[in-house]
Parts: sequence; structure tokens; C-alpha cells
Amino acid sequence: MVHFFRVDGTACSAPWNNIFFTSGLNHRKDFNKEYYISGHILADDNETVIDTLCLPATGPDRKDLEGHWEFIRRYMEDGPESVVDAIKDCLPIDGKREGYQFGLIYLMSAFNGMPMLLLPLIFMLSFIISIPRYIAMITSKVPVWPKNIEAQCTALENDPYAVDASINSKHPWRDMFRKTPENE
Repeated sequence: MVHFFRVDGTACSAPWNNIFFTSGLNHRKDFNKEYYISGHILADDNETVIDTLCLPATGPDRKDLEGHWEFIRRYMEDGPESVVDAIKDCLPIDGKREGYQFGLIYLMSAFNGMPMLLLPLIFMLSFIISIPRYIAMITSKVPVWPKNIEAQCTALENDPYAVDASINSKHPWRDMFRKTPENE
């Protein structure tokens, strides 16, 4: 089952197999173009779109987006055991807004693998972008799932696949640009 929020704040649910997923390219007039993945919920005629959701990832590199899609597809079709080892960090936002420090770290992490020589430039760009991001965070509503959806999604007490922000590095600033097999 897929649960999502609509733009108007209401929540919706649809079976995974009833959603038609497709990718697209946002052709903006400015310097960048971004690929996205959206899911369409179809009417009984299998042609009329009655609702649409977008996956929470976009990017200029379609290959990166395909990796994100593959993670979600494997989770939904093969179960959490098929992807749990790929999870290295979780957003620390359960029931609260993203904090400024995490937002800045998140922005800087997009540059992981860049030469350390560029660190001052990376920090400056990330700092500039972090200000409007933080304003968006503090002026946005914290989403709360309706009780019926929460009841469907309760994890078991000792669920081996339940991961949260407690797995995150205790030293994110130190570890951010550390070489890993993924960025070597």
C-alpha cells in the first residue's frame, strides 16, 4: 500500500500494483532541468488519471533517479529485507521539523566525493541555499498521518527492518567527506 499527502494536505492511499509510475523531465527556463518520477492512480477504465503523486527525489542525472526508483521498487515488491543494508542515514524529522544544522549537512552531502580543495566553495554555496531552505522548514506544517493510516503502519517492537535517525553518524561534519566505496 502506498500512502501519500496531496498538495491540499489530505492523505490518500492506493495499492502499489494499482499505480502507474512514469518518469518525466521538468524543462525549466533557467539553467537546470530535473528528472522526476510520478505515480498515477487510474480510474477503472485504466486510462483516466484520478490522482497523482511524485516520489521525493528529483535530479539532473537520470541514472541517479533510476537508482532511487530501484530502491523503492525493491522495497515494495521484495520487502524491506532486500534494501535495509542500503540505508546509511535517515532524516531526523519524526514528528518534528528539519533542524538548520541537518539541512546544511544535507545540502553539503550532495557534493560528497568532490575534491577537498573545493570545500570552501561548497560550504559557501550550501550556506546560501540553506537560508531559504530553513525558512521553508520553519514556516511549513509538520505532516501528521491520519490515525487510520498510522494504525496500518505500526512497526513491531523488535522489527529488524525498522530504522530511524538513531543510525546516523554521531559526527556528521567529520564523516561527510570521508571516502567510501560509493564515492571512490
